[in-house]
Amino acid sequence: MDNANSTPRKGGVTMPIRRSISRLRRRLLFSAANCRQELAGQSGFALTDLAVAVAIMGIVAVVGYKVVPMVLSSSQRTDFASEVLTDMQALRQLYQGTYPSGALNASVISANVIPLNNGTLSDVFGGAITITGYGTYATLSYAGVPPTACANASSTGWDGSTQNGATAISINGTNQSLPIAFDAAQTACNVTGEGASAGNVIVFTFAKNEAPEDERTAVG
Repeated sequence: MDNANSTPRKGGVTMPIRRSISRLRRRLLFSAANCRQELAGQSGFALTDLAVAVAIMGIVAVVGYKVVPMVLSSSQRTDFASEVLTDMQALRQLYQGTYPSGALNASVISANVIPLNNGTLSDVFGGAITITGYGTYATLSYAGVPPTACANASSTGWDGSTQNGATAISINGTNQSLPIAFDAAQTACNVTGEGASAGNVIVFTFAKNEAPEDERTAVG
């Protein structure tokens, strides 16, 4: 017979042990529930992060879509003004003040003194470059130049002297008085667009040595 002080059993397991097992089970279930909640919270946080990242990327893409072309356009305008002076200096060095009469594009391409675009002479906007000799001076024509680049290049310090580059400038067939103020150049460069099918035409006249006064008229 069992001792009177013995702990009652149920199904072979003492009641304190069953209670301990029950408490342990509840704690395990509680811990599992907490883990699920934490994981769910972390998942939600990660999705929120992703949504914010996508939104930021969208904003950057929109801003870049608008800003990058503006930056490139500004760079092209600066490059074009430098291109004119570089081309002019290259032609002066090539011909040393004696420019064969007529079209000079073929001989310039052969001499490789001006960078080519797909085998042709063209400016940074894709417009044609035409070089013509007149003996003691020559003309350098750029087509397809957008308005702002046209105004910048034509008002870049040309004073009519051979030491400073162009001795005469024509914009869209009209001879300009040198030096040209930027505002006046903007008024003259009034053709919109750029490249092969649009834009302004600028003709720079230049010589190796001081050209006679009657030769300082740009051939438009």
